[in-house]
Amino acid sequence: MAKQRNSQSFFAKAFSLLKQTFNEWLQDKAPQLGAALAYYTVFSLAPLVLVLLAIVGVIFRDDPAGAWNKITQQMSYFLDQSAVQVVQNIAQTASQPGKSTVATVI
Repeated sequence: MAKQRNSQSFFAKAFSLLKQTFNEWLQDKAPQLGAALAYYTVFSLAPLVLVLLAIVGVIFRDDPAGAWNKITQQMSYFLDQSAVQVVQNIAQTASQPGKSTVATVI
């Protein structure tokens, strides 16, 4: 009987701990903060790529395309392939004459 009481108290304590953890997680507004972080990351990605392109162009004047390829290769180690493709598309659009000036002004 003592064994049954101990197992019940263990599960009751575990459930209570999970319930308390979940409630505190909600009080900290973790889902909203995660969504806000994702939102701002998406909208700051394009300007960040433009700044990175400008820096790469200044530092690696001899071979900016090769340097950019190495950077995207490094990105593929910690980003999904679709995210790397988005960054490459932004870079290609920014490198086209006429379009990059408007994007820089905005």
